[in-house]
Amino acid sequence: MIKAARIFHVALQIVGFVALCWLALVNINDRGQMAGYVLLAAVGVMTVVSFATAIRRYGQMGASRRFFMGLTDGRKRTFRLEQSTSYTQDTETVWALIRPAESAALLSPVDRASSIPGTPIGVGEQQCFIRAEGKASILEVIAEQSGRSARTKTICPSGDPTQGTYDLQPEGTGCRLIYGVEVEGAVDFPRQYKDCWIAEAGQYLTAIAEVLNERELRGGSARPETRESSAG
Repeated sequence: MIKAARIFHVALQIVGFVALCWLALVNINDRGQMAGYVLLAAVGVMTVVSFATAIRRYGQMGASRRFFMGLTDGRKRTFRLEQSTSYTQDTETVWALIRPAESAALLSPVDRASSIPGTPIGVGEQQCFIRAEGKASILEVIAEQSGRSARTKTICPSGDPTQGTYDLQPEGTGCRLIYGVEVEGAVDFPRQYKDCWIAEAGQYLTAIAEVLNERELRGGSARPETRESSAG
């Protein structure tokens, strides 16, 4: 149905374009009116704008398609985005907050979150997250050093090639949380994905400090630092 509507829309544009050109030529040939030249110029401008818009959209769609379908040229690199924030709490305190799946309801825009029964605690554990609009996702823990670091991958929805990383580093009497996302392939993250992830990561790191403060702990509130990198 959507495809048929798009075809009809394109056909309608072509018919309109031809009709305007014909009307402009009639005015020019039969009467020599200036309106015909103006109309023809307007058609030319509309044509240029339409082609430019189509090329821009095709480029954006192509970048996203290459990223999510994993189309490569045979050379793979690891692309990474990360943000980090320092907290005055020690690593054990921060880990105790961020490690349980249920904490996602406090730290990110999800309504419900829990570990999936029957999966092990630690490596192999699967966690389910449900957003307000009903969209669900499932992550699996693929590496973990208890109290210090963890790595997850998305198993639902399928086809998402990204992995999430959480790394706590002692920093004086407190610690620094480095939160990141990685993808292995031949193309970098699309610009839209970068912007969205950076915004959500900043909110996540800020929410951690707010929750710790609400629990009457000493909260750090440094502004998140963003870095991008790629390794061949």
